[in-house]
Amino acid sequence: MGRVMARTLRGEELFWSIRRNMKGEKETEVDCSEAAGPKDAALAKEKAEEIPGEGSEACSLEPSEAPSADVSDPAAEDPSLEDKLGAALAEASENRDRYLRTASDLENYRRRVIREKDELRRFAVSGLVEELLPVLDNLELGLDSAREQHPEAKAVTDGFAMAVNQFLSVLNQQNLKAVAPIGERFDPNLHECVAHQPSREVEEGKVMAVTRKGYTLNERLLRPASVIVSSGVEAEEE
Repeated sequence: MGRVMARTLRGEELFWSIRRNMKGEKETEVDCSEAAGPKDAALAKEKAEEIPGEGSEACSLEPSEAPSADVSDPAAEDPSLEDKLGAALAEASENRDRYLRTASDLENYRRRVIREKDELRRFAVSGLVEELLPVLDNLELGLDSAREQHPEAKAVTDGFAMAVNQFLSVLNQQNLKAVAPIGERFDPNLHECVAHQPSREVEEGKVMAVTRKGYTLNERLLRPASVIVSSGVEAEEE
């Protein structure tokens, strides 16, 4: 008698456990076939059939499968120490390249500024000197004319020559140099040909006369020299 009552109580507990699971309460599922014997399972089935609408669902005593939890592996998400070291080395290399490029740009800028300042200092007076060149030409032409036409006024011409030389000395201090290429090979970079003349004394292609001096300032051409170029020996007419 005691065994029958014990089995009955176990069957009722199993029944109410199944019913609670069907109503959505979160409890640990129990496999009826393993938790109780065949008689307890049959008794639980009879109790479930007495409740309309729930017998068909309560008869299934198979344990429900627990939902699989999508648990990500922490080791797969966190980068390893080697990955962190590689990223740090790559960033350090990129920063070093950026530093070298910046230092190179700064050095190039410094050199360019120094060169521009030097050129500005050297050629700051180029405009003024270029405007004074016609004045210098007229002074030299007037001195040559006075010496030829008035040889008796030697004292005056000598004083005038001293003034012209002083004027040239001031210009030479700014590194002004005259271009007077008599007897030299014609150079289109420094000379301006105004005429060709045949000559037996001067080789063809060389300068035989200068009509106007040229000048350079700090090795930069201010004005080309106007020259007459020899065309060589004139061909005899047949």
